[in-house]
Amino acid sequence: MSHILVMIANRAKINSTFSLKDLAGSAGRLDVVCRVVLSFQESKTFDTLYLVLRGMNVPISLVLQKDVKKFYTEQEVALDIKSAILGMPSRFSLLNMDYESVLESLSKDHTLVLLEETGSDILSYSLGNDNYAFILGDDKGFLEEQILYMKKICDVSISLGNIPYLSSQVVAILDYVLSKCIEVI
Repeated sequence: MSHILVMIANRAKINSTFSLKDLAGSAGRLDVVCRVVLSFQESKTFDTLYLVLRGMNVPISLVLQKDVKKFYTEQEVALDIKSAILGMPSRFSLLNMDYESVLESLSKDHTLVLLEETGSDILSYSLGNDNYAFILGDDKGFLEEQILYMKKICDVSISLGNIPYLSSQVVAILDYVLSKCIEVI
């Protein structure tokens, strides 16, 4: 059983002017991405994280496996993301893919689950022991064209509730729900 997390970050960017002291401003809310990475590493049920960074000229995707050396700060994550983009040693693997290619690839052997406030209640969805890829957005959510595309390719759309959560909170809540489902199976 494989559980994957895919984060689509529409504004996050790494450039020569970004500041480690201002990840929220100079790097297009890269702080949100970094917090998702830190939350992912604390999870018990996710084994792979895909980050799709779309705030740069060319969208890129990064992959992080659960078994790599742990990060401890947002700044450490940001520096490692920058290293991956520059082709330097990094805990992330770099893919030259946008979100459509990532999702199409994952759809071959995972049930794609779109996380959105208007989806079906997660507690009403029967999470079996399938391979799941959960797709979440950044602090602004998804763009309209992304939602239209994902409604076509995703197998199901679920919600954690009708209020917005921080992306890192979504990871923790999903981890809790999935861990309870795994205990039952």
